[in-house]
Parts: sequence; C-alpha cells; structure tokens
Amino acid sequence: MFRLSCWLLVRIELLALTFVSCLPGNNTTPTPCPAGTANSITGQTSLSSCVACTSGYYATSAASVTCTMCPKGYTCASATSSPTICPTGTYSTNSSISCSSCPAGFYCPQPYNDPIVCPMGTISAGGSITSCSNCGSGTYTPSTGATSCTSCPAGSKCPSASSLPVACTSGTYSLAGQSTCLVCPAGYSCMDPTVSPVQCLKGYASAGGVVTSCTACGSGYYSLTNGSSSCTACPSGYAW
Repeated sequence: MFRLSCWLLVRIELLALTFVSCLPGNNTTPTPCPAGTANSITGQTSLSSCVACTSGYYATSAASVTCTMCPKGYTCASATSSPTICPTGTYSTNSSISCSSCPAGFYCPQPYNDPIVCPMGTISAGGSITSCSNCGSGTYTPSTGATSCTSCPAGSKCPSASSLPVACTSGTYSLAGQSTCLVCPAGYSCMDPTVSPVQCLKGYASAGGVVTSCTACGSGYYSLTNGSSSCTACPSGYAW
C-alpha cells in the first residue's frame, strides 16, 4: 500500500512538470512600429523601442527597419510622408525639411544640384532663378556671382559685359554707360576723354581725331565761327 501511494505521488508530480513545461509562450502577432518611426533591433518588447525619424528623414510605412534620408532636391517636412520635390528655381541638400531659394549671384537650374555661380557678364537677384540674366550694352560685371550690372565708366569702353573696361585712347572719348569710345569730331577739343567734346571758339580750329585740342589760327589765317575744323587763309587783297 505504501509503495502504491509513492508511485501515484511521483506520477502526479511528473504530470505536473510536463504541464508546466508545455505552457504556451507569447502567441500574439508582433505590433509594427508606426510610420515615421523605425526599429533595427530584434527581440524588442515595447513600442517604445520604435525610434522616431530625425529631422530630414522619413519612414512612410509601418514596420520600418530604418528611416530614409530625404534626398537632394526634395523636402521632407513630415517623417510619415514621401519626399516632395522642390519647386523650379529652388534647391535643397540632403536631409532637408524645406527648400531654399536660390541665393543672389547664383542660378538653380535643377533642385537637386547645388546653386551655380553666375559667370561674368550676367547677374542674378536670387529667388526662384533658373538662369542668370545678361548685362546690357554699356554695362559689365567686375567678377562672377554679380547681383547687378555696373555701368561702363566715362573715358572707357566696354565691348563685352564679361570683360573689364578698357580706357579710351588719345583723341577719343566716352560718357558713362557707353560700350565704345567715339572719335573726337572735327571742330572740337577732347582733352578729357571722360566728358563730351568741347567746341573750338572763333579763331581756333581742330581737325578732330587724334588732335585732342583746338589750335589757334596762325598769322594770315582766321576762323569766324565756333567749331571750325580748319583755319582759312586770308585772301589776296585782304589783311588780317
């Protein structure tokens, strides 16, 4: 009788141990990390393990392992939305949350490219700029990345907006904003190449061109009008 009781007791204990070892574990479906978060580590037990995407990164779907960097040319204002391409004339760098206006002196033909400096002879005021504007006749830019065209200075010529002014040669002149130097006209003096020609007075004359000053008429010659190009010889039968 004692042996039988012991056998039953042992049998009951073995059955109990077997029941405990077969208890089910976690039998629920894993909860995915929500959009805008990610988790790259296995075996996590709480949604607190889902890490929110940092600024400029996104995860549009649930159960993301990693957040994706916002690419150049796009903006990612929301971590749960797909990137939005930047408008024409703007740009963005990697991991941007907003698009940037093209800076002054640059142009932005593609939103995924860095701004490109305007070459000499062109300008940009910035903003939504896809190309630089050419400077007009009689203007130039002294360097690349200009925001405004510079008027060609008086006494110089600016044949090209992309090159520096060239001083007028003797006998020529130019006023501010002119692209070429003009030849000093006959009957005028061009001592100063930065101002308009000065008309010769009576008794003086100038052939113009390389002759920069009015010359007094010599003995036996005369000029009766202002702006004479030459002096006239005193005719026979007359004396001066």
